[in-house]
Amino acid sequence: MTNRRDQNHPILLERSSLVNMRQPPDQNSIAQEARGLINRQESARRFSLERFEPCPELQQLVEHYWLVHWDLTGKPDYLQQNLPHPSQHLVIDPQNGSGLRGVIKRSFQYRLTGKGQVFGVKFRPGAFSAFYPDSMHKLTDRTLALKDFWGEEASQWETMLKERLSAALVRAMDRKLSGMEPNLDEAAREAGQLVRAIEQHPDICSAHQVATYGTVSVRRVQRLFQRYIGVSPKWVIERYRMIEAIEAINNAGSVNLTELSHRLGYFDQAHFSKAFAALVGVPPSQCKSKPPEQSHHR
Repeated sequence: MTNRRDQNHPILLERSSLVNMRQPPDQNSIAQEARGLINRQESARRFSLERFEPCPELQQLVEHYWLVHWDLTGKPDYLQQNLPHPSQHLVIDPQNGSGLRGVIKRSFQYRLTGKGQVFGVKFRPGAFSAFYPDSMHKLTDRTLALKDFWGEEASQWETMLKERLSAALVRAMDRKLSGMEPNLDEAAREAGQLVRAIEQHPDICSAHQVATYGTVSVRRVQRLFQRYIGVSPKWVIERYRMIEAIEAINNAGSVNLTELSHRLGYFDQAHFSKAFAALVGVPPSQCKSKPPEQSHHR
């Protein structure tokens, strides 16, 4: 799909293309590619996901804007579940309340009912500190009411979303965030770079290895993650391993769980299954997607 502002922009957003706001997306292709969706094939039949690129001034801070919309009128509710990445989000949600959402350590669940939309801003790891002066760990597993920060503007954004003015909402968010003249300090950039290293190098499996990669002390890594990411380096390592597990399960009709657990660095399948079940709620053997040729037919 065509990028709205710069077709040659080098940053890949969770290995997925950005949506051109002037053209409708392919049949939920982004939801099919989004990393961390549990039971992705089933989920993609229940809602659509679009992504929009921020203005150039924000591209080092905002990974993308996202829009989820669904219509289950006359159909049963659907409980969507996914594994959140180590990022903070600004969420416009007329159904359940808009807010600033910290990193969620558990799996995230959202009940889709009737017809609705949710719009969000996904900040790059470490980047939300340019807009929020306090330590990110104070936001972890919390959502702060958006009206407490931006009052009437938050209500206006909800109205835009209800009226399906997504392009206007993107422009309004560009103006609001860039108008705050955010400045990302070097320590926040360093924290973000270390998170990206963990994501891109699955052989990194300890805080000590993160420190070695960044040529800093383990203590500095721990302080950077608490202040700018909101979770520990161990949590980030574990989360990206679990996202890889979800992707392996989503992308295959059947998975050799023993091979998968070893590939992800677990001692054996039992340890992997226990960690997976503690996070997702069911063991990986009960979370396998249908084969692609079956998943598009009910």
